[in-house]
Amino acid sequence: MAANNKHSERDAKKSIIDRHLVPAFGPLRLDQIGPREIETLRAAMREAKFGAKRINNVVGCLMKLLEYAHEVGLIAKPRRVKPLRVPPQKYDFLDVPEYARLLRAAEHDPQTYAMILVAGDAGLRLGEVMALGWTDVDLTAKRLTVSRSAWNRGKVEHLDAPKSGRDRRIDMSNRLVEALKAIRHLRGDRIFVRPGGKYMTPKTMESALHYTCRKAGIRLISWHKLRHTFASHLAMDNADIKTIQEYMGHSTVAMTLKYMHLAPGHKREAIDRLERTRTAQHGQLLGSATNDNSDSTKKTG
Repeated sequence: MAANNKHSERDAKKSIIDRHLVPAFGPLRLDQIGPREIETLRAAMREAKFGAKRINNVVGCLMKLLEYAHEVGLIAKPRRVKPLRVPPQKYDFLDVPEYARLLRAAEHDPQTYAMILVAGDAGLRLGEVMALGWTDVDLTAKRLTVSRSAWNRGKVEHLDAPKSGRDRRIDMSNRLVEALKAIRHLRGDRIFVRPGGKYMTPKTMESALHYTCRKAGIRLISWHKLRHTFASHLAMDNADIKTIQEYMGHSTVAMTLKYMHLAPGHKREAIDRLERTRTAQHGQLLGSATNDNSDSTKKTG
């Protein structure tokens, strides 16, 4: 894990091993873990009310472990186990009036206001908001670059690459630019800091957001819901899927498709584009046929 995973991924896999795999298979040799034992684990997890996605993550981690054991010659090649079908993921986001209320409630605190805009107007994840530095923003060009993400385990912070593993550039709204200008400081390299220049933590970030939600009179949401809000509002405003994918940093278009049902006109626009193309081609064919007939007439004459 240490060689091939970010800190957050290492911690997640270590948790799977400690909480699920060792209790289930600890007494067994690796070559004694087969499809029957894996099905027993899945049945126990379903009984414990774990969702299909979590069960697939646990079994996937186990299969990686067994595949590595095969690569180094400890066991024969393990048999693949078909993952469980995961139902469509439901996700929550703020509608336009709710988002406006949240921003109004945050205006008393310029830093919280700017943090909410970075998530809701630019789609950054919590760790990306925490790690954002002054060198990552170009206030003149109105563009920011997401190049790292902060992750905390206890009191220790780690910096990793973004989830996709690649940098991404996002055009900033005018109000986000103005909000960042309003909080420029000399307390360190990070944009969002606590008094004294200490870095923000997930706990302090969550406290600030929940306080603002209560003040706005809306349900308590997570920072990730603001990222969903950004993508959802883009889709509702008929932004094309490629633009949403690039801004969100999704590695595949499939990850972006979950927002597209919110785009009121994307199906209508597809038909309109097809109709325009076919009409233009039909006109060209008619024009070509007319010219051919005209040439034939001239030759006959």
